[in-house]
Amino acid sequence: MIKHVLILTIGLWLWSSSLLAATVSLTPSSSSLGNGEVLNLSITGSDFTTNTDGGGVKLEWDASVLSFVSITLDDPPWDTQFFDDAATRSGILNSIFVGDSAPQGVGDDFNIGIVIFSVIGAPGSSTPITISDADLGGGWVANGTVQPINVSYNSTNINVVAPIPVPAAVWLFMSGIAGFGFFRKK
Repeated sequence: MIKHVLILTIGLWLWSSSLLAATVSLTPSSSSLGNGEVLNLSITGSDFTTNTDGGGVKLEWDASVLSFVSITLDDPPWDTQFFDDAATRSGILNSIFVGDSAPQGVGDDFNIGIVIFSVIGAPGSSTPITISDADLGGGWVANGTVQPINVSYNSTNINVVAPIPVPAAVWLFMSGIAGFGFFRKK
């Protein structure tokens, strides 16, 4: 009897942990950028164990540090795409929806898209970029049955750094090299 309860408990624990395996992540091109530089932010899904039909997410950031430029959603795998960029001046990109009408879904690991920002913050400033379910009908579904998928979200942080000046020694060295070229023997 105790053996059966133990096996049942372990089985339920393994089953419940597999439900939490799906992850949607933000991957920045760099976590430290200077004012005026461009940030490419990839949105990816991983470890989805069911046939994913689609879902919706929302991004939030400090609009005094990053300025939204554009978003490109991947096609394929998504044949249905929508996003609402009306609030990007406030630091919100809501209702990023993607969907796939193929019966087999998009698989376990997939790209959702790329968001491009311009860094406008002062050196020393930073902003988290958070990702969560979209406000209206967010979340992820599977198997053509609108079966919800439990998803965890991995956000990121962006730091604005001061430009690094080129040391005087480099300028002196480069002028010496140029001098050799100028005064070379004939």
